[in-house]
Amino acid sequence: MKSHFLHNSPQKVTIRYDAECVLCSFAIKSLTRRDVDNLIAAEGLPNNIDICDRQLEFEIHNQEKVFGFSAILAALNCLGYRRTVRVLNVWPVRSLVKMVYKFFSTYRYRFQFLKSFLKVFA
Repeated sequence: MKSHFLHNSPQKVTIRYDAECVLCSFAIKSLTRRDVDNLIAAEGLPNNIDICDRQLEFEIHNQEKVFGFSAILAALNCLGYRRTVRVLNVWPVRSLVKMVYKFFSTYRYRFQFLKSFLKVFA
């Protein structure tokens, strides 16, 4: 993860995600619910992007973007979950969580059956 995402001053950020994915939508709703300072603007990715190319994107205004698992870490850090980010960055934990993220991001459309189950928690 880039060092300029580890900042202490709050800044407005944009998260772009696959709005057609049930798991992605649930995760973003959970994240924005925890955003009491209203720092995160969540946007669905444009429909003209191929489904295989859709990935989570995190961007601080006028700065570099990060994607995938690094975007999750940057969003958690933005919300003040710095200890959680530190734990997730420890080598064995990071490797394991990245593998789990990669699995769910690759096969996310196979989990559409969870739609009704996740609506209970949303």
